[in-house]
Amino acid sequence: MTARIDETDRRILEYLHKNARATMKEIGEKVHLTGQAVKNRLERLAVFPLTPGRATLCRHLAFHLFQR
Repeated sequence: MTARIDETDRRILEYLHKNARATMKEIGEKVHLTGQAVKNRLERLAVFPLTPGRATLCRHLAFHLFQR
């Protein structure tokens, strides 16, 4: 089953694209969610757990999302 990506998901991925080392709390503050809500959304998008290669993965996702 493919996860649907809404505007908040796009904002989370865009922020991760710009700052791949951001904490869930930092991202949450930018998108007006709790850190736990951000973590839940990333899990749903199969991006979490974010391993050391998370920057590459996030850039790959963001590239494809924002090309539309």
